[in-house]
Amino acid sequence: MYDNDILYEIKEIDMLIIRKILSDAKKNKDLPFSPIQGKIINYLVEKKEKIVYQRDLEKFLSLRRSTISGILQTMEKNNFIKRLDVLEDGRVKRIVLTQKSIEEYSKIRRKCAKIQQDIAKGIKKEDLDIFFKVSKQIKKNLKEESD
Repeated sequence: MYDNDILYEIKEIDMLIIRKILSDAKKNKDLPFSPIQGKIINYLVEKKEKIVYQRDLEKFLSLRRSTISGILQTMEKNNFIKRLDVLEDGRVKRIVLTQKSIEEYSKIRRKCAKIQQDIAKGIKKEDLDIFFKVSKQIKKNLKEESD
């Protein structure tokens, strides 16, 4: 029924990756934050030279303000982020990483590199090149449709 169904394949791969990450973390008892919190931390690391506001995360993750607000409250409570006042606009807060989140992120990145090796095991470089080419085209197609 789902043979050659692109949506199903992408969703199934996504679920298997998340399951692998959570399984490894549970086994080692070392997942300090949820996958969505990890995405936020990754985004903040990538944008460390820029000021990031809650609305930037809402747009990046395609989530509602209330959802992001709840996630950020939890992250702040767990000392993964700080919300700092912005002089130009008292209504918004700048979101920055704490030292704790940077250290945990480094550990997770090493584990993700290992998982990436496991995923690519037995796949020829040429096939991976094709995979990335196809993935890039899928993303382009989806972005064109949403513009």
